[in-house]
Amino acid sequence: MITEEKIVRTIMYISNLIEGALNPMVKCNKVKFQCTPTKGTMAWSSSSTGSIIFHIPRLYNYCVEECQYQEDKDMITSILYIVAHEKSHLDQDINMIRYHNDIAYHNWIEDSNNKNAIKWIIDHANYLQRCLGPLNIDILKGKYELLQKDGNTGYISMTPAVLVSKIMNKYIAQINDDRLFRDYTTVLLSTQKDGY
Repeated sequence: MITEEKIVRTIMYISNLIEGALNPMVKCNKVKFQCTPTKGTMAWSSSSTGSIIFHIPRLYNYCVEECQYQEDKDMITSILYIVAHEKSHLDQDINMIRYHNDIAYHNWIEDSNNKNAIKWIIDHANYLQRCLGPLNIDILKGKYELLQKDGNTGYISMTPAVLVSKIMNKYIAQINDDRLFRDYTTVLLSTQKDGY
């Protein structure tokens, strides 16, 4: 039986298992859970703070009511995909102003990130199944084939220079905000590649 507690435990286990694989530049240093109902997104991530927030009631609703999962392997596969998708976003180079104002760009970013996350799961399916048990990889292969048909090859990882520039721009824009300084420091400490 799928419960909200099982979803939270699965998210935490998977998040720890794949940390750094899809996000070598920006480490995920915070996983938060929101328990208030939400109709929209199941999760979102922030590369400037290295955090991911999961909306547990929305995830539960998705797994139990929308998909009507009966088997753990289906739930675990979906959660693996959602966690991998958010971890992949952490390192993705995204123009956030354009992302929120240009639907074509937004869809392009999401499609390229979906493709990146799914390809990683498919490429590492044997390892993931040894750690997580049976997964429904065929569903992900079907999604990947559909994404391949659209021709989007646009996943772009941030370089260390781009990451530092984005953090500095955000910091300078809101220099009087104590919370941002803490997040800025955390991200600089968590980006451990190429001396950054």
